[in-house]
Amino acid sequence: MTGAALAALAVACVAGACVATADPGCTPCVTDGDCSDDGNPCTTEMCGGGACVATVDPSCTPCAIDAECDDKDACTTDVCTAGVCAATPLDSCTSNPPEDCTNGVDDDGDGLTDCSDTDCADVAACAGVEVCGDCIDNDGDGQADYDDPDCCAAPESLDLRRLMLKATAKKSNAKRLRLKVRDTGFDAATLNPMAMDTTIQLSDPNGMVFCQHIPAADWTHRTPRRFRFRDKTSTRAGGIKRARFAMKRNGKVPFRALGRKVTLGATDGHDLMVTVGMGGQCSQSLTELRAKGSRLVLP
Repeated sequence: MTGAALAALAVACVAGACVATADPGCTPCVTDGDCSDDGNPCTTEMCGGGACVATVDPSCTPCAIDAECDDKDACTTDVCTAGVCAATPLDSCTSNPPEDCTNGVDDDGDGLTDCSDTDCADVAACAGVEVCGDCIDNDGDGQADYDDPDCCAAPESLDLRRLMLKATAKKSNAKRLRLKVRDTGFDAATLNPMAMDTTIQLSDPNGMVFCQHIPAADWTHRTPRRFRFRDKTSTRAGGIKRARFAMKRNGKVPFRALGRKVTLGATDGHDLMVTVGMGGQCSQSLTELRAKGSRLVLP
């Protein structure tokens, strides 16, 4: 029996005898030419040890349209070519344009304009104007970021599936958060967390319970219908370990986030406003959590 044939078999000991069965997930091979294309433009199919192996190129970003290819560098032209994002440098371009805080234009392309952009937080012209991305009540109206109509004038309905908050008494930043949303109501056609920060906010009648941004630069988009954030160190987004947007074929956009070292303010879970915001889009739900041991949960 050839090495390729052996590679396609799984061998186990049954009743004291070795039995070989075919492994349906294995494709035997002798050369790289025996390995058919798996349809993923970001993988290379090779023959290794008599079996086909797909190797993922971590620098490759799959895409379907040009809009999915934004490397956040204004000095490149980003296009989708053969299912893969490609960036071409622009001649005579040396840096990303800064946000002009008084011209009514989103100069840096992050979805936030003028004083709503955190880049303008220290500009005198923006004093007393709500900045939609710093978790601060800049205009002093008791509402910060996407809790403020200045940043979230027409919120979508956030269809919550599950929410869990767990306080840990020993460490203030060792509290846990688990959020699952059936549908954010966001437009799947324009959704791109890689172009603008994503905000998760929790607040009750006593004030802010949790507010954290997931930086646009930390999202990945390796499958056409999903954006992912992962941080094993839980240091880049205030204790959030992972998050995900998914785009369903029925138009819904679910979202989920998990944090194991987040900082939570005190709350009894009553009249809790849950908000997910991104650029000019926001989605909210007013809910009630119930006590379950040391946790507050929904449902």
